[in-house]
Amino acid sequence: MAIARALVHAPEYLLADEPTGELDTATGASVLQLLRRIADSGTSIIMATHDPAALEYVDRAYFVSSGTLHQPDRAELGLWLTEGEAIDTD
Repeated sequence: MAIARALVHAPEYLLADEPTGELDTATGASVLQLLRRIADSGTSIIMATHDPAALEYVDRAYFVSSGTLHQPDRAELGLWLTEGEAIDTD
């Protein structure tokens, strides 16, 4: 319902904070697929998530560490998300 309300006025940007946070795996995948379709139709989506499955649906992924923005490669970010390995941002 929250996604429908956010889209009613055809926004240029959509902010999604943990959109799969309390969902089962199948429903979370459906939400990520929907967000991908919305992005493909022209809406820019900025998503904050800890869900490693989201990496399969995004164009770019960033990591914030101690207030510093870092753009790791997908393998590095995936490792951090799944294994909790710290990313060296120095």
